[in-house]
Amino acid sequence: MLRHPIHREIDQSVTLWGLEPDDLVVLAIIAYLVGALTSQVHIRVGPVDATLLVSFGAIAAAFSFWLYFRRGKPRAYLRDWLRAASEPDVWIVTHDLQSRPVNRGE
Repeated sequence: MLRHPIHREIDQSVTLWGLEPDDLVVLAIIAYLVGALTSQVHIRVGPVDATLLVSFGAIAAAFSFWLYFRRGKPRAYLRDWLRAASEPDVWIVTHDLQSRPVNRGE
């Protein structure tokens, strides 16, 4: 039997090595794209094939840019932004009658 109560920390985010699930998805997408692009290009520095080194550098640079972009933004920013951008009403171009009503003949 427990002697002390266990308090859940609801405000803590779920992380893996300090990365949120959105960060891991972005890292996987970046790694896939860089791997697909660098597999077609064979980079040689002297007698050494440097393709793997260049791909690791590109992944690190792109992911560092992602972390810099995401700094100061709330948790699940990417998910909320994608959900808001994919709403069908966002992209419909119509008159906004509530904020500026059309006055005809006045």
